[in-house]
Amino acid sequence: MLTSTRDYPATTVARLEVNMLWDGLFHMTTYVFVAVGVFMIWSRARKGGFVWSRRSLLGWSLVGWGLFNFVLREADR
Repeated sequence: MLTSTRDYPATTVARLEVNMLWDGLFHMTTYVFVAVGVFMIWSRARKGGFVWSRRSLLGWSLVGWGLFNFVLREADR
């Protein structure tokens, strides 16, 4: 992600290492936010009397992920 900026090109191994570090930290942070979000949805749905099965939550998560990637791919065209 840093290499896509003009100010930090990937011209040396040291810069690639820094890029990989920050990219890894970014991905770790997004995974934490996704896990917290799924937990919040799950707990909110249970409090409202709506009972989701794990299978249903997984299925709808995959549908959302697929739609996101489809829209993202179409936007790149």
